[in-house]
Amino acid sequence: MATERCIFCGGQPTTKEHVFSRWTHKLLPQRKPGRARSEIGLQYVDRLDPKIIKLPGQLRDWQVKCVCGGTNLSCNNGWMRSIENAAAPILTDMILGKGRRLNLEDQERIATWAILKAMVTSYDNRADVRIHHTQRRYIMTHKTAPTNGWAVWIADFNRDKWIPEWVSRPMLLLPKSVAFRKKDFTATYFNANATTQIIGRAFIHVIHFPMPRFIRWWRFPIAYRGMLYKIWPPTQSSIKWPGPALDDTSADALADAVFAHVRRVQQQLITSAPDDIREKFLRIGSLAPKQRTR
Repeated sequence: MATERCIFCGGQPTTKEHVFSRWTHKLLPQRKPGRARSEIGLQYVDRLDPKIIKLPGQLRDWQVKCVCGGTNLSCNNGWMRSIENAAAPILTDMILGKGRRLNLEDQERIATWAILKAMVTSYDNRADVRIHHTQRRYIMTHKTAPTNGWAVWIADFNRDKWIPEWVSRPMLLLPKSVAFRKKDFTATYFNANATTQIIGRAFIHVIHFPMPRFIRWWRFPIAYRGMLYKIWPPTQSSIKWPGPALDDTSADALADAVFAHVRRVQQQLITSAPDDIREKFLRIGSLAPKQRTR
């Protein structure tokens, strides 16, 4: 949902913010000739017919109108620009697969940049993910990522034929006591999200949960742990980059891992529900843009 007021400071007017920052465009493969379009597929756990939304242009041109701009004091040209400038040299090496040591400051800059992008895309018309205003206020005030309810992982990725460049899995998470009181398990909004952005060789995975304890205990399948590095909340360990590279199968599995876990939990919830509400479903959506050229 485009907004006329800045999602961070409430100022006006708002301008469009690139999801794939402009400085990354020169590091991406050349544009394909001909007419291009992006597709977003919305998939739900309670229906078999996926919904396809067609976007004009290439995914690298995706913009969301939700932040104030136009002056040096605006969010877009002020503190957001400083986050971009701090992260760009580090991310450039990651995107190109160049070797380097990622210290704690480097990791914080990457995590802050990635979480900022996740916040911006939550205001896309197709996302409908709610992030509490205190979280947005925190990143604006402190110029660093919030730790409460957020986590970020990174990996080197050797792409072959896997298509997605941005994968987002919005979810609605409710305590069982609240869920069982609902007349209908259909979600009208989402309060959690697992987002993956792939730029060149950089695979960046962000999760946002309203239940911080999930962040503390969540672990990816053992088969992928040596390939995926957690950088937020801070781990106090530097990282030798790049590590073992993900292949297409690993990237697909990791992008969906949190969503698949929550879906299993929801199905268990449905199974254990009283008879009168067992047939209701809590809908979990997935937002997965895919690049396609025509």
